Amino acid sequence: NDALKDEPDQVKRLDEQVTHYRQDLKKARLRDWVIGQGTFSMPMLLLSSVALIMLLTVFLFGFINNYLPYWLTESRTKSIKDPQFVSSFKYVIGMIAFPVWYLVVAGILAFTPLSGWSVLLYILSLPVTGLFAFEYFIQVKKLVARWRYHLGRKKPGMKHLMDLRKEIINRTVQLITQYRSFHENSR
Repeated sequence: NDALKDEPDQVKRLDEQVTHYRQDLKKARLRDWVIGQGTFSMPMLLLSSVALIMLLTVFLFGFINNYLPYWLTESRTKSIKDPQFVSSFKYVIGMIAFPVWYLVVAGILAFTPLSGWSVLLYILSLPVTGLFAFEYFIQVKKLVARWRYHLGRKKPGMKHLMDLRKEIINRTVQLITQYRSFHENSR
């Protein structure tokens, strides 16, 4: 607030830089953590890719068996106007939808010639593989972002993003340091 009052031009320039940075990140389809983390080694990218390929069948099992309650949970949040309530709403709907789905599946499997142990193991595997599928999906998105950064890191647009991020951080640190020392001296 003091910086905004004392140096409105500096704060406005910083705000403009952040806005441009966010727009450029969106164009590059990247997030700040990718730029901030910096370089990713080719062996780690390859190893991560191979690991995710090897775990693809577990993901597919979890995805297929948990898609309906996940879709139900996601589709119901589109009608919520206030973003603050989206995660709470998802949580509540998920706490209802997933157990009901597992009970429906168990009921259907109860009428099959499968043994009780097979049905029990299958039902117990559903939440575990569902959570795995969700985490797998997130890891694939992160790996794609890392590859996108790694392959484009020498391009001018990516260099600009890295430089702009450094400049924003440096200017923010300068403002914080300047006004922290000002407040410490005024006490």
